[in-house]
Amino acid sequence: MIKDEEGESLMKKLGFILFILIFPCWVFASDFQWNVKAGAYNRVMGESSNILISFKPYASFLDFYAALDLEFNFEPSGAIKQSDWNSARAWIEKIGFLGYGEKDEMPAYFRFGAINDFSIGYGILVNRFNNDVYYPARKKAGFIGGYDLGYTGLELFVEDIIDLDFFGGRLFMRPLYGIENKDIPEFLLRKFVFGLSFITDTDPLDQDNVAGNYVLSKDDPDSTPVRAYAADISLTFLETENYSVNNYIQYGDVQKIGAGFGYGFTGKVFGFLEYKGEFNYSWGGFTPFYFNSFYDVREIRSMKFSDSALAPNGWGYMIGFYVNPFKNLFKAGVEFSDNAGEKPLLNLYLYLKPGLVKRLYIKFNYQRRDITGIVTALDMESTGSNVLMLVEIGYEITQNASVGFRYIKNYRELDGVNREEGLTEIQTNLMF
Repeated sequence: MIKDEEGESLMKKLGFILFILIFPCWVFASDFQWNVKAGAYNRVMGESSNILISFKPYASFLDFYAALDLEFNFEPSGAIKQSDWNSARAWIEKIGFLGYGEKDEMPAYFRFGAINDFSIGYGILVNRFNNDVYYPARKKAGFIGGYDLGYTGLELFVEDIIDLDFFGGRLFMRPLYGIENKDIPEFLLRKFVFGLSFITDTDPLDQDNVAGNYVLSKDDPDSTPVRAYAADISLTFLETENYSVNNYIQYGDVQKIGAGFGYGFTGKVFGFLEYKGEFNYSWGGFTPFYFNSFYDVREIRSMKFSDSALAPNGWGYMIGFYVNPFKNLFKAGVEFSDNAGEKPLLNLYLYLKPGLVKRLYIKFNYQRRDITGIVTALDMESTGSNVLMLVEIGYEITQNASVGFRYIKNYRELDGVNREEGLTEIQTNLMF
């Protein structure tokens, strides 16, 4: 068991954090909302099994929101796992999220925490990126943020606010925004967009050190910084309540590796079905959608910079369909890409909230690389190092109690060696 003084110190720190998070409830009671989700989990990883006690306090004030992710992981001996609490990084990992506003809904927004399904522009560089491929062994608190003033805007991201190795952004402009001309449809003026992007990874060979204990800014001396640039231009030439067509051209360049360009369409039909299609050409070792979720796997990332692994010149394509018919209560999508030098990549996702199907919630996210056929696309057994997957299913027994199942398939790195990792949890949660 942990020593009494260690336990007392830990409780004081937790109490202070909860006080800072919840105290404003009594000061600004009319605008504040808060709750605490408490749970007990049985977590199985490989051949090991642990019991976890979880507390997730949440608070919001106007358009600000914050949550903590406090997990007490018990060793088989009954002691609390101290490595979850004994470093500055471990404490920062307790931030579930901290933010203001939502992208595409407010003029400005930001969010600290896990990065999920993040793209910059039309994705020729950063496409559907996640920074949690090593969860739960390595949790990363990233940052996304930006603003949109109509005539100009900015979006930024940092993969890990502690390490500060991998980050970038996009500045975009609408040069015709605000011009009034009765002979030109308004959407042509306000949706003519030009964007410039910059991405850098100063330590692409970054890895965990001995025994998996991460050290702040412990860069790999063999790393060569990677810098990438992109430009895009888009114009909407049809927009009604239920139908729209937008076309774009984008160009991406990873310095000292190669470049590529793409021409594509986005839009919607029937009001709720969105689509995206693109043809692209790349050369010199560049692959479109370069920084995707698999880029965060060091073993795969290092292959991208190996001369023997450079992709050949050639054509590729991407096609995707997405639905969101019930105001985020149900969302689903599928995206398939096949580019020169890489075997196809498949993305599937489905999210269901209890408000649509009473008391039932589902989260499903599946990414598979190096597909060789329809069978391997959904083969979850002989996956090699090619799959990232999240399955979460829950049922609300009452308004304040739920049970759930969660399965995660991702990676773990130990002494520079990657291996697949599977996590299974049986959850019981109470809401206060």
